[in-house]
Amino acid sequence: MSYIMNSNLNKLLEDKLRVVNVGSPSFCADYAAQGISYTHLKWSPPADGNPELLEALDTVECYRDKIDAANQKVFDIITSGEGRLVAVATAIDVVPGMTKNTIYHAGPPISFKDMPGTTRGAVIGAILFEGLAITPEEALAVIERGEVNFSPCHEHCCVGPMTGVLTASMAVNVIYNETYDNYAYCSINEGLGKVLRMGANSPDVIEKLKWISTDFKKVIQQAITLTDGGIDIIKVIETGVLPIINTGIAHKDAGIGQVGAGLVNPPVECFEQALLAFADYLRNINLRI
Repeated sequence: MSYIMNSNLNKLLEDKLRVVNVGSPSFCADYAAQGISYTHLKWSPPADGNPELLEALDTVECYRDKIDAANQKVFDIITSGEGRLVAVATAIDVVPGMTKNTIYHAGPPISFKDMPGTTRGAVIGAILFEGLAITPEEALAVIERGEVNFSPCHEHCCVGPMTGVLTASMAVNVIYNETYDNYAYCSINEGLGKVLRMGANSPDVIEKLKWISTDFKKVIQQAITLTDGGIDIIKVIETGVLPIINTGIAHKDAGIGQVGAGLVNPPVECFEQALLAFADYLRNINLRI
């Protein structure tokens, strides 16, 4: 046995050294200086050793199979959907839950004071557009008096670009999903320059919105009625004739998509907060069972 061990050890020492460096990368400079081949394994403790995050990971791990199954189901629904543009309509006529004093917005539930500056600007512009106020100052007073209701677009089968602000009189694309027999709604792209979706609310922005919601809407709706059951938006995307929307973000040039634009390098804190909130939710479910 001793002979075999010595033989293996001698063979190991005679072979060309190959190193896997775990931990500090400072050792790598020494390997390189000696001409030693190495692979640096970038490693750190799970959650950087944060006890709160580690506990959250342990909580979520118990549901891994269910989470994976749910994610797969969502992926399958998204990839098998068959969307058709079947109408351009006024939001209050088609969008679930819409009222004259309701403002839908992008992102999760949030109060006006906590909204980013661009979203606040868009909200003020939307109030002016709806005629609920005459000046930006009056719009702020309307908000302070609680005369408008805020709600996320995604809670009402809607999506909106950037700030996502959508109100009763705005024109929306009506998309019908043939596969799952459901509808979704999206505000109409205002084009480039000063636009509500970027927080602009000057008079020319409001006038353009009014034009889109009247004359433009009427012409596009007339065109849609001439089609056989609407416009297959998947086929439009595949042609490259119009801007590819992919994740819902269009490029100004035809045929160019921006997949994941705006989320190229999100702060890790976003994921940490989501993990903690999800783990807390799962713990509360267990307590109620």
